[in-house]
Amino acid sequence: MKTIILTGGNTLGHVTPGLAVIDVLHKLYPTLRIIYITSIKQIDLNLDKYHEIDKIIYFDLKFENLFDKIKKLIQINKKLKQILTLYKPICVVSFGSIIGTLLVNLSYKKKIKSVIHEQNAVMGFGNKLVYNKASKVLAGIPLKNKEVTIVGNPIFLENKKIKTVKNPKKLVITSGTNGSKFFKDLGVFLKQKNLLKEYDVTFVTGTRYYNEVISKIKESNNFKIVPFINDLSNYLIDTSFIITRAGALTLSEIYYLGINALIIPSPNVKSNHQFKNAVFYKDYFEVIKEDKFDVNKITKYLENAKNKKKISQKTNSTTKFIEELENVTKLY
Repeated sequence: MKTIILTGGNTLGHVTPGLAVIDVLHKLYPTLRIIYITSIKQIDLNLDKYHEIDKIIYFDLKFENLFDKIKKLIQINKKLKQILTLYKPICVVSFGSIIGTLLVNLSYKKKIKSVIHEQNAVMGFGNKLVYNKASKVLAGIPLKNKEVTIVGNPIFLENKKIKTVKNPKKLVITSGTNGSKFFKDLGVFLKQKNLLKEYDVTFVTGTRYYNEVISKIKESNNFKIVPFINDLSNYLIDTSFIITRAGALTLSEIYYLGINALIIPSPNVKSNHQFKNAVFYKDYFEVIKEDKFDVNKITKYLENAKNKKKISQKTNSTTKFIEELENVTKLY
C-alpha cells in the first residue's frame, strides 16, 4: 500500500487547503493510505469524522518559552523520523507550519519526495528554510523572487455542487475566529449609526469580542450578531457583500463565489502579507488600508466593490494541485 503524508499547522489557513486536497485524493485513489499531521489545536475539528483520513497525528505546538520550544521541537523531529521510517511515504506535502518545515527537511535527507504549498503572497519563514529542499513548490498566488508553480489555493467549495443564487441584500462582516478590535469597533459603529439599513447584515464578532459587542448593541430585523460561524464557506454561498480581512483562503473563497468584497487587510501580520494578498485581487475587490478607512464612506466603498470585475470562469485549484502532485510521484 502506498502512503502519502500531508501536514498543516496551527491556523485554519494552513489546514483547510490540505483537507480539500485529501477529500479529492481519497476519491481518486481509494487504496492510497493518507496520513495527516497537524497541531493538537485542531483536535476539536473532528477531522476523522468529516474527512477520509487513515491516520491523524497531533503535535503540541504551544511553547511556554524558548527552552520549552527547543525541547519540544527536538522531540517532534525525533517522532517525525520514526513516522517516516515506519510508513515509508512516497511523498510528503506541507501546507506550512513548523511541522511541515521539519518534515520536508527530514524527507530531503531520506531522499523522499516532497511538495510545499504557500498560500500567501509572501512565503512563510518555515517554507523559506526548506524551499530548495522540496521536489516541487506550489503557490496560491505569485511570489516575489521565488520560482513556484501557481495552482491557486484549494478550497472545499470547488469540489461541491453549489447553486450560487445571491441574496442581493445579504452582507457579512467578519475578521476571523477570534475577531479583531478594529472590526469590533467597526461593527458597533455601523449598527449604532444605522449606516447599513439597506442590507441584511450578519456581524461575526469573533469569540473574543462577542460579549463586549452585545453589551453595546442589540440585534434587529436586519442586523444579526454571532460570535462565530462554524461553516462560513457555506454561509457565504448566497451572500452578495462581505467586509473582511485578507487571509489567503478567505480571499480565494470569496473570489470563487463572486462576492462583492470590501477588504481591509490586517496591518498586524508578518511582512504585511495580508495587504500583498489583497493587492493581487485589487481588480475584483475594493481594498482599503485600515489607517485610510473612513467608516462614513461605507456606502461608497460597497458601491465600488459592486462595480469591480466578476469572473466568468473559475479553475479548480484542488484539481491543479493534484495534477502537480502526480507529476512529482505516482499515486496509484
